Amino acid sequence: MDPFILLPATVIMFREVFVSGLREFLGDTAGTLKVTKLAKWKTTAQMVAIAVLFATGIFQHMFIERTVGMDESVIAEIFAGGDDPLSLRLIQQAYWATWWVGVALLWIAALLTLVTGYDYFRKALPHLKDEE
Repeated sequence: MDPFILLPATVIMFREVFVSGLREFLGDTAGTLKVTKLAKWKTTAQMVAIAVLFATGIFQHMFIERTVGMDESVIAEIFAGGDDPLSLRLIQQAYWATWWVGVALLWIAALLTLVTGYDYFRKALPHLKDEE
């Protein structure tokens, strides 16, 4: 597994489990903790990151599909600047562009996850200290 994806994904998963557990523990009181606009941006960044990273897989599949049975020297010649009737260079550029954009969005989502998770915990703290 790639650490560029694994680390932010782990942070996001832990936050989601933590917040779900916190909401469950707080019960009826959890309704008083409102969702912030930043949390909505976090969710948007996560969803767009997932979609863009899926696109990476599509471009990888296209590249493999077009090069099956092709000699490696022909592929090397195409990338050296030769004739590219299958648009292999374009597919490779799209693959790397979607990879880096997807990873960047995932890291942005992870950072927003940390901020919103801390904010949620801070807002829930008075309810956790309440002894009724």
